[in-house]
Amino acid sequence: MAARATEHLHSAAKGLDLLTPDALAAVLVAGQVAAAQCVARAGRGLAAAGQAAARTIAAGGTLLYFAAVSSGL
Repeated sequence: MAARATEHLHSAAKGLDLLTPDALAAVLVAGQVAAAQCVARAGRGLAAAGQAAARTIAAGGTLLYFAAVSSGL
């Protein structure tokens, strides 16, 4: 299986330790903006998943959530 883009070193990662604080903050903010744009594009699918989860729980089922990393936490 081919590695996903998330498993590769980001092009902006090289030399992060050499950046000024302002430049580093700009790189980090740009990454968060890009992530938020991805989530926004997935809105319809996320809503459908939420509705499916609600139906499952309402029917007595269980929702299990697993995550490795969340930049929002």
